[in-house]
Amino acid sequence: MTVFLLHPKLTIGQERKAIDFLEACSNELQEHINISVINNIMALNSIKISKNDIFLFFNRQDQNYSEHVTGFFKNIIAVKNNEEQKSDLFPIAINSETRSPHNLLGHLQSFDITEQLRQRALNENYIDTIAVNLARTIVTRMQPTLAQDSMNLFISHRRLDGEEIAASFCKELRLRAESAFRDLIDIKVGENAQEVIEENLRQSDAVILLDTPKTWESDWIDREIRMALSINIPIVWIKLGEHSPDHNLKTRPSDKPHFNLEGLNPQETNINLDIIDNIIHKAFSISREFASNTFDKLLQLKSLTTEAGFSFTELDQRRMIYQVKVPREGFKYQQRPMTHLVQFYGRVPKNQDIDDFVPALNELGYEPHPQMGPYYDASILLGPMSGSVFQSTVSGQEKCFIDSFDEYIGNIEELKNSSYSNNVTDKGIIISGAFPDCEPEHQQVLTNAIHIFIQMALKKGLTIIFGAHPTFQHLIFDMAKMKYPKKYAEIIHMYISKYFVTESIIEEHKKNATVFPTDNVENDRQKSLTLMRKSMISDKKASALIALGGKTDAQGHSPGVEEEIELARAAGIPVFVIGSVGGHTAQIAKKMQESDWVNTLNHLSNTENKELMLSSDLRMVANKIFKHLDI
Repeated sequence: MTVFLLHPKLTIGQERKAIDFLEACSNELQEHINISVINNIMALNSIKISKNDIFLFFNRQDQNYSEHVTGFFKNIIAVKNNEEQKSDLFPIAINSETRSPHNLLGHLQSFDITEQLRQRALNENYIDTIAVNLARTIVTRMQPTLAQDSMNLFISHRRLDGEEIAASFCKELRLRAESAFRDLIDIKVGENAQEVIEENLRQSDAVILLDTPKTWESDWIDREIRMALSINIPIVWIKLGEHSPDHNLKTRPSDKPHFNLEGLNPQETNINLDIIDNIIHKAFSISREFASNTFDKLLQLKSLTTEAGFSFTELDQRRMIYQVKVPREGFKYQQRPMTHLVQFYGRVPKNQDIDDFVPALNELGYEPHPQMGPYYDASILLGPMSGSVFQSTVSGQEKCFIDSFDEYIGNIEELKNSSYSNNVTDKGIIISGAFPDCEPEHQQVLTNAIHIFIQMALKKGLTIIFGAHPTFQHLIFDMAKMKYPKKYAEIIHMYISKYFVTESIIEEHKKNATVFPTDNVENDRQKSLTLMRKSMISDKKASALIALGGKTDAQGHSPGVEEEIELARAAGIPVFVIGSVGGHTAQIAKKMQESDWVNTLNHLSNTENKELMLSSDLRMVANKIFKHLDI
């Protein structure tokens, strides 16, 4: 199985943007799978096409393809003679004028670079970021542990006015072989409802939030949303029926719903099947974004083990199975290294995956000794969920563990050094940002980024400093409680203006954080916000400001991120601008790049600041920032 990339000169000529896109895409692909870049007609004519190969090529606007390229497309169609196989073709539209592929392939949907940038609120400076996203989508389809053949979906709904429509959703999802959890029918009498619901939520690939007019009243729904955000499970938000403008969710999963179905009565039992299909497609799309994050985790573990002098060996590229060996030191007598066999998943591993893992290891030469048992210490399936270890017995003698990427990597890092502890330091980071103006599914990118920075900062004992945000504050509260169950309020500094809240709300927030209320200035929103921001920047623990996303200045909006950056600069606090999440920070990073980083906001090199601008590997970016700050 090979991915063939046709060089732009074979179809559209030496187009600089297309060449840059090809280079970024091929660089990412070759980290994971076999690729071949076709640079000339001779190489094109010599390709032996197989049914499993994947092809990427750039569309022409005028359909004036060469005879050789047209013949090549005919050969592909002859080999890939059904619709499923034809989905292995990826036409690429470099702009809006080239969205139609070759006439022979007219039924195919092109990968539209312009539209991909628009959805993420990015400009053309971020074409490398889009190229990496496409590469990871392709690899996800080629590697079985990343692909989502079916999904575990958690349906969050208010029984009072959402029971009927939730039942209809559940029925239709199951008809499509999508596993769905709904509390009314999946909880047996006598079971602890809260424990069952939370366990199913942790095991879900995505949450379908049915936001009916009375959902906003439910503390239980708010708890489910907050839990999903804190353990980083994607949420597909569906707003149903007519809502009062004053009745808003306590915690919003994103800036706006993925689907706004005001005309659909929540008591309806017959749902348009197209709506169900669109929701499933949206859940799949968001989960694919999550699956692509698997590569960041893999690279992080590989880098960590190499840096520590541990052993990291690839055993099976396609099934993503690796061996990790950690030396046992400090003993008088020689000890064998601690050996883990780990498999990476882009979804929550299921029981069938456990059943399949040991036979796969046996094929790789790790069949247990009849008397002494396995030659390794543990077999571990790693997935994108968060939380504690789940353990299952396999074959009566071997233990197979299911755990999250972050838990495992964190444990390996603790073996490497003692920098992660439960000790709160005298340093902190300011988190500055808001959802960018982009499609809801791409707003999840910002939630992921917030999650990564908060998680890594908490592990290092850093205080989290931020201005009250209706979505992120609960995510931050809950993550702090998981890491520091006895002193979470100490490590969270939340600044909030009395312009927006009452004294009773401030007292309520004090249960979750150290709260710094600031005055309502002349009953003026902007003046009150400025005072709050000045107070936040003056926090004694503030060591850096991390800027992510934010509304742009379109339609006269005054970006808060901009003001916070200027205040931080005036206070001598280094600022790190994360561009790949989109929004205003993408615009700021672009301006900095265009000025050749003359007005840099920190002491990183130009190359490193460009990484902050473009890289989608935010864990690597966070590590780089913390290392630079010596924290």
